[in-house]
Amino acid sequence: MIVNNRQIQGKIILWLVSDVKAKKELSGIDSSLARAEMLKIISHSRKITEFLSSAKDPEKIRKSGKYREIIKKTRAVLRKSAGVFIKTHQLHDFKRALLKHESTKERMQIYPELYRRIFHITGIPKSILDLGCGLNPLSYGFLGAKPEYYAVDISSDIVNFANDFFAKNKISGKAEIMNLREIKNKKLALPKSGICFMFKLLDSIEMEKGHRLAEKLIKSVSCSWIAASFSTKTLSGKRMRHPYRGWIEQLCRRLGYFYEIIEFENEIFYLIRK
Repeated sequence: MIVNNRQIQGKIILWLVSDVKAKKELSGIDSSLARAEMLKIISHSRKITEFLSSAKDPEKIRKSGKYREIIKKTRAVLRKSAGVFIKTHQLHDFKRALLKHESTKERMQIYPELYRRIFHITGIPKSILDLGCGLNPLSYGFLGAKPEYYAVDISSDIVNFANDFFAKNKISGKAEIMNLREIKNKKLALPKSGICFMFKLLDSIEMEKGHRLAEKLIKSVSCSWIAASFSTKTLSGKRMRHPYRGWIEQLCRRLGYFYEIIEFENEIFYLIRK
């Protein structure tokens, strides 16, 4: 493989992907997505590229600090992008599954009220696009309607589980593996929908300052409404003094988008009308 005009042996790339996914919580990541993120990290460092391409004994590479550095950085990106991963064989019923995922566990008590308040503003949609869905598709029964449901996540475990849920419950829905950070390089093939859920997504996929990726994603979806949510707690679990996201409010004003805010104890939702 050629990276930065340097030839890197294919088996080294395979080793790196395998070792990145060796962590249990990342084992459900699609290999092609892990590989794509890893190659970005390698390409951003000429020293790492030169090191990987010049090694005479590939076996020794796995013991080097630079090799471990690549794995560490790739895992950090994947963890931030993908959040919590859950093995499908560990989940025996869907209500219990919702309690296994941090975000959906928090929403269990508010789902009926949340959807009631959202749809009171947006109207009941005929279709929903859920980006970075996690286990949120399992809340389908709380929607109070039966829209088509298209979900996207970076974890193959979650995608498989969501598709199994749709099939068993005869729901017109589909889940697909997709790396939303790739929108930086190409236009993602996302279906047109009445509303797009971006629950706790924008903070997790943004790896650079300026919120450029978040803005590009918001502008790219073909949906009348976007429901973007953010945590009201810090990483340490403390309540934020200022839970509002000024950047998204400024973005909406700049682009001429209407927005309304719905607040709950642990999560704040921006309903954006494009």
